Amino acid sequence: AAAIAIFIPPDFIAEYFSSSPYVMLFMMLAVSLPVYVCATASIPIAVVLMAKGVSAGAVFVFLMAGPATNASSIAVVKNILGQKTMYHYLLLISSTAIVFGFFLDSFVTIVPPTMSSFSHVHATDSYGSFFLTILFLLILINSYVYKYKGNVSKPTDGGNDFDGSQDRLSIVVDGMTCSHCKASVESAVYSCSGVESASVDLLTGQVIVLGSGLDESAIKDKIKGKGFSLK
Repeated sequence: AAAIAIFIPPDFIAEYFSSSPYVMLFMMLAVSLPVYVCATASIPIAVVLMAKGVSAGAVFVFLMAGPATNASSIAVVKNILGQKTMYHYLLLISSTAIVFGFFLDSFVTIVPPTMSSFSHVHATDSYGSFFLTILFLLILINSYVYKYKGNVSKPTDGGNDFDGSQDRLSIVVDGMTCSHCKASVESAVYSCSGVESASVDLLTGQVIVLGSGLDESAIKDKIKGKGFSLK
């Protein structure tokens, strides 16, 4: 998002892609389909794109198709469910995104903010706002102090008790950035046979799996199938 805001000129999109609303819709679709964009990370990118002049409908296409598809998920769908299902999968997401993006553009028009000639400015440097600013800074500093001093309890194995009779497997996953990634890894692990409990640490990438008769290679393949890599 920062790179788009800094390096793309303000008039670049308006000059090359605003000739037709369909061009912008399909341009965003072409960018969104193969690239993995996390659902959380796509929000600031969408905001910057709108600031650069991308229409609301085109941004909707990006927000819908970006997190839903990527090269890895397309390959997984093709290998597991077949090529026909893959085409249905892409067609459904693409057509839905384009249709609703078109309708959104029909009702929403991005108008640059204008300053009214009758507007006036109020002073905002009151004691109340100053006090709230200081309070917020103290809370922020306190949270960082607790974080780096280790007073905040670190994530454990998710409360799972290891009784000795279970198999225990530890895997370090690379590429997790948000809660959606964590849920995706947990879903992949629980889909394997023999898994009784699993704990995913988003900060370190460590995945602790407990169960009986665990197939390490199968679990790793499931995680890789979600688009993640292993350390």
